[in-house]
Amino acid sequence: MALLSMPLDERVLVCGQLSAREISVVEPMGVSCVVNNRPDSELGFFQTKSAKLERAARQSGVAYLHLPFSGDDLSADQVAAFRQAGREDLAQRESAEIAVLQAYLPARLSADEIAAAVQALVTEVATELGRPPAAGDMGRLMAAAKAQLAGRADMAQVSAAVKAALAG
Repeated sequence: MALLSMPLDERVLVCGQLSAREISVVEPMGVSCVVNNRPDSELGFFQTKSAKLERAARQSGVAYLHLPFSGDDLSADQVAAFRQAGREDLAQRESAEIAVLQAYLPARLSADEIAAAVQALVTEVATELGRPPAAGDMGRLMAAAKAQLAGRADMAQVSAAVKAALAG
């Protein structure tokens, strides 16, 4: 089986999502660690879950890190995970990549801006429903919030703001 990969340097190469079967062929290629950046839910049913990939890696004698990345969750946690794995080179590279990507991403909304956006959505949904939204409308509000705020706000903060708006 031919594995399509692109070397970034003498120690790091990148490729598309590996299957559990493909992980078994990377160790003879000199790969000592597989870093999976794909969130488990990204491709739904068709995607091999990270737990299965990790088992395959361990059986093949290859280290495995699952650092899901969606573009929404650039954080120091990924850098810390590389450092914890003893890969300062990757931690530094990740830090630099985060800095570059953040320069192109829209500015993050503040807590006050999130609260204002959520309040506007609550008003909009109330008009559509003909009544104030209730706890049972949380899914509807979150869907609208995600469509409007994805990439500009931490969705956990948005969820907390929606719950607060519904509570009072």
